[in-house]
Amino acid sequence: MASAIARAFCQPIKNQIGVAQPARCLGAVSHATANSKVAETKEKNWKIIQNVDNSPLSRVIIAVKAGSRYETSSNLGITHLIRHAIQAGSEGGNDLGIYNSLEIVGSVLNVNTGRDLAFVSFNASNQYGLEIIEPLMRVVFRNGVSEIDWERYGKFSSKVGYDLAVLNTQPTVKLLENLHAVAYRDTLGNSVYCPAFFVGSHSRNQLSSFIESHYSNAHAAIITSGVNEERYQQLVRALDGLPVYATSTTKQARKDTPAKYWGGERREHMPGLDATYVAVAVEGASLKSKDLLAVGVLQSVLGQGSRIKYSLNSTGPRLSSAVAKAVGDAAFSVSALNANYSDSGLFGFVVAAPSNSIDAALRAACKELSSVTKNGITDQELETGKKRLITGLSMKFESKEALMISQAEQTLAGLTVASPDQMIKQITSLTAAEVNAVAKKLGEKWYSMSSVGDLTQVPYLENIGELCTR
Repeated sequence: MASAIARAFCQPIKNQIGVAQPARCLGAVSHATANSKVAETKEKNWKIIQNVDNSPLSRVIIAVKAGSRYETSSNLGITHLIRHAIQAGSEGGNDLGIYNSLEIVGSVLNVNTGRDLAFVSFNASNQYGLEIIEPLMRVVFRNGVSEIDWERYGKFSSKVGYDLAVLNTQPTVKLLENLHAVAYRDTLGNSVYCPAFFVGSHSRNQLSSFIESHYSNAHAAIITSGVNEERYQQLVRALDGLPVYATSTTKQARKDTPAKYWGGERREHMPGLDATYVAVAVEGASLKSKDLLAVGVLQSVLGQGSRIKYSLNSTGPRLSSAVAKAVGDAAFSVSALNANYSDSGLFGFVVAAPSNSIDAALRAACKELSSVTKNGITDQELETGKKRLITGLSMKFESKEALMISQAEQTLAGLTVASPDQMIKQITSLTAAEVNAVAKKLGEKWYSMSSVGDLTQVPYLENIGELCTR
């Protein structure tokens, strides 16, 4: 699973996928992306998006609105368990059979669950058919969980426990998990990790109920690339063999509980760390918001870390330049944060520094964020921010998987799928007045804050609010 800090630190306008992008001259979208066509269709009441291109690989991504936000107080962590369960197969298609079939065609299987969506993706050379698609679809959209499967899943408690042990060694991931928890409490505040006190406590009925309630055509989309018409029909035929509940034409889409932003603070004192980590954010833009791209420009202006490896950040983006002046020769890391979901988002920054420098670093970052939200950005900064955002998007969508995941996020959020060229055109048309109006709205919102490490020098939230509003 991609690290949460990488997603939230570095992704220009979305949250689910992304890694830090190095600086590069502004360029067009990759050749493979630019020459593809997107066809949105409905087959047997399933949403299917076809990327009609000459890709050497056949790729299929199954996206489902089944992220951790849909957990309740009685089944917290169930999506963490499902991450492992899908990879294990089912009674009719066990893990050995699934992986043997994948290996034969040189395929790769990935399973990931976020706050909004769950993704199952695989690819194989397009010289082979999609023989694996039917058994894999049966694993994802299964008919509940059998007694045999449930006995096999007993081993996953140890895997979930191992994931939590790894989480305790990743302060940046823990930082953002805590930030979401205090910002939203439930829904988007639900962790993508199982709480320690829930490990091993889920029942077979809970797992079956969650799968049957969420893994169906009403809440899913299938995205393909490099799949010709013959293989596409093979995919459509595979839909016939799914359980009735997964393809019911009468099943009503559920009424999802909207995320509510609350704000708050969570402090986790871990004095043994060699750095202290702090995240500060306000409610930002959702994927549906008209402010989405403007917030992306603001993130680019504030900066997503050093553009040059090992640089001192003295002449870099606004956040890194301000913090560098405040901490002198002390080591630090700072990045604007922009996490976007189907109905809400977070915008702010994350900063890390030694405990004796974190107060100065945090104050500098707060003042810079306040300056942007109160005073806006200049025309020159607007053009720089737009170029950085366009470059980041162009480089990101050189990955076919990233493009397909973006398409899944858009269609399951109820949006018309926008091509990279359309996004770039919208970014280019943004004016300073529009971006500054969005910045002002962000500056009027209440803050959330999380901190991990030696917190003796970390101000409390009420002090942060004063720093960010001066």
